[in-house]
Amino acid sequence: SLHMRTKALPMTTIAVNPMRVAPILPTLIRLSLPNMAAMLATALVAVAETTYVGRLGTPSLAGMALVFPMVMLQQMMSAGAMGGGVVASLCRAGFATHARDIKAEAMAAAARLGAIPHVSAGALARAADVIIVLVVDAVQVDTVLFGADAAKASLRPDAVVLHASTLDHEDFTAFAARLSSHEPLCTDTPVSVGPRRATDAHLSVMLTETPEA
Repeated sequence: SLHMRTKALPMTTIAVNPMRVAPILPTLIRLSLPNMAAMLATALVAVAETTYVGRLGTPSLAGMALVFPMVMLQQMMSAGAMGGGVVASLCRAGFATHARDIKAEAMAAAARLGAIPHVSAGALARAADVIIVLVVDAVQVDTVLFGADAAKASLRPDAVVLHASTLDHEDFTAFAARLSSHEPLCTDTPVSVGPRRATDAHLSVMLTETPEA
């Protein structure tokens, strides 16, 4: 007689991305609710702070109005710090990562993380297949792509340029048109949250995808 021994194998669970298979509207609502709650809480705090300061008198309210632009400027400047978090995540995941920043301390930090530092955006473009532009505004994007020793002249023909800065659609369209002669794939991929979440690889990325991309 023939005796066979069998062994039960553990079941493997395959995670399914709901963004690909779930109904669109319920998925968007579910994913947007945490952001909506955070924005509502931020707005309520701002209203409460303004109400409190208003009770202190006109000089106090005027002082708050004077400081407000500087607070907003600091928040916008912190967007540039997210590049360091992205570099950290990419290096930790094992990707060959190249970095360029106008700040020497940021370049030193990227090198300590394992990234390859470059002296210019053009030098980085010559070495990389995928370029993530993560700066404060459209003016800085223009400098990175089209300024002195910028990325455009050094882009590889099959390069992919990800615009991770928050840009107006008109600005992104203009940048993509100016890069079209080099035939790179340009994708509008603004990100949200902050440097800490970028370091933890928990960024929220909004992707504008073309058929080529």
